[in-house]
Amino acid sequence: MESGDAQPPSALFSLRAFLKTSVAVLGLLPLLVSLSPPDRARPEPARGPGPASEGGLVLFRPTSAQELAAVLDRVWAEVEEGGVPNVAPAILPPGLDRFPVARRKEVFVRAVVPHVVAANERIRAQRDSLEAIGRNLERGGRASEVDLLFLLDLARRYRVKVDPTGVRADPRAVVDALLQRVDVVPVPLAVAQAALESAWGTSRFAVEGNSLFGQWVFRAGAGIAPRDRPPGARYAVAAFPGLAEAVDGYLRNLNTLWAYEEFRRLRAQARVEGRRPDPRELAWGLLPYSVRREAYVQEVLDVMRQNRLGRYQGVRLVRLAPERIEAALCGTRLASGRETVAPDA
Repeated sequence: MESGDAQPPSALFSLRAFLKTSVAVLGLLPLLVSLSPPDRARPEPARGPGPASEGGLVLFRPTSAQELAAVLDRVWAEVEEGGVPNVAPAILPPGLDRFPVARRKEVFVRAVVPHVVAANERIRAQRDSLEAIGRNLERGGRASEVDLLFLLDLARRYRVKVDPTGVRADPRAVVDALLQRVDVVPVPLAVAQAALESAWGTSRFAVEGNSLFGQWVFRAGAGIAPRDRPPGARYAVAAFPGLAEAVDGYLRNLNTLWAYEEFRRLRAQARVEGRRPDPRELAWGLLPYSVRREAYVQEVLDVMRQNRLGRYQGVRLVRLAPERIEAALCGTRLASGRETVAPDA
């Protein structure tokens, strides 16, 4: 069982919606920040007439491992090397354990990679905005009210303790602190950990609770209790509404929890040196992830190497045409109530 530091995700409301009301309440900003509610689940996006949504993942709900594999085969055939289709399963159905090992791994990777790429794209958009604010400040410019609201919102998301007065007085310091946290996690590393923690999508926690990363919760009645949990123990494996939420929670944990400060330091150092963060190097920042520490990190490295996961470093999400998506789904139903995962504003 892996580190108990991990917590389930709780996405915040859209920045776009937040900014729509910001002008009217700007004078109450300190009070709003101090009384901000706890994190809440991401609101359901509006459903459109077709299966695709600009900038989002199209989620489908397979009823069997065979159906999952068939749909993934069709959508992945639509993209060239270096591309990832914007179609992914909302859940992992039972039955992957009945596939031959090589086929099981292929299907699992194709199911998870789009989720990680899409989540990283949302983070990258936030980072791009942060860097733009930083460049403006370095040139002697001033942070606008919209910039300040954006910084406060990100600070809340990424658990950086600030107050409105401090942000106004020294926005550069807040930008620097956020840049340590608002950054992507390499796809090969995320997929390797998901493979290990979910037994390539076959574990009870993955099938029953969409748990890909072995995250723990300690609230009474939360999550899925391991069958071998000692009497009186309160921990459980976090359960999620879908794979998208599981990936969001994993990225949030690596980007915010104290246990992964070394991971973030290694990533930031690579940025300072003008290098793309190397998943093999960053893996050594995950020693606290498991009580097995070095042995666990070595296993993560082995999974990346043996399964050639490095080929997914730097891949991009390809938005397929709606008619191609409909043809690939071929009657497979979309995820109920959550057709797409839209990017953050």
